[in-house]
Amino acid sequence: MTNKAGRKSGSGGVLVILLCGTSACERAAPPPDTPAGQAPADAPAAPPAVRVLTVAGGEVWFGDAREGQDSSGGRCVERTLEIRGPAGRRIVPLLYTLDTPTVVDDSTIRARLFTNCQPGPTYRVDLRTGLPVRKDP
Repeated sequence: MTNKAGRKSGSGGVLVILLCGTSACERAAPPPDTPAGQAPADAPAAPPAVRVLTVAGGEVWFGDAREGQDSSGGRCVERTLEIRGPAGRRIVPLLYTLDTPTVVDDSTIRARLFTNCQPGPTYRVDLRTGLPVRKDP
C-alpha cells in the first residue's frame, strides 16, 4: 500500500509522536495576589552568596541553596559552591555542602557532599574547571 507522499506504509515503518502534556509544558501562574516575578510571601528567601575561601587567583563562594531534611525531621540549608576569579564564575555542578571547603593545593579544593543533611563522600574540585572528582567511597 502506498500513501499520498509515495511512500510505502505498513508495519515496517515506525511513527513516533511526542506529545506535550499541559502539566509538563506550562508554567504555573503565580497566585492572583502575587505580583509577577515575585515569590509568594510564604516561600523562604534564598540566602545571599557568601565568600568562604580565598585561593590562588580567585575566591570560593557559597552560591545557591536547597533545604534538606534528615530522617528525624531536622532541617538544614545545603549550599552549592562557586569559583570566582578573573576568568569569570564557575558553578561546581551537583555538589551541595554544609562544610567550608579546604585548600588542597593551588589548583584544588576539597569539599564534602551533603544529602538530606547527612555527610557523604568527599570530592576534590579543580579550581580551573570547577569539576568535582570523588575521592572516597
